[in-house]
Amino acid sequence: RGEFLTDTRGLGIMTSRFTGYAPWLGEISSRNRGSLVSMDTGEATSYQLENLQQRGVLFISPMDMVYAG
Repeated sequence: RGEFLTDTRGLGIMTSRFTGYAPWLGEISSRNRGSLVSMDTGEATSYQLENLQQRGVLFISPMDMVYAG
């Protein structure tokens, strides 16, 4: 499920069907994704955003002002 969410950037539709119980297989792993945080204050450039969009979903556009942290 985590890989599916990453590949579709949260826009995919997944269905499932309960078919029964199974023996305990251990803890369910969680997603290991974090947030992208700016290192400096200034305007975001299209060059920077092009390289970053492979790492996560962007909520800013080129020329938007950003701040560090």
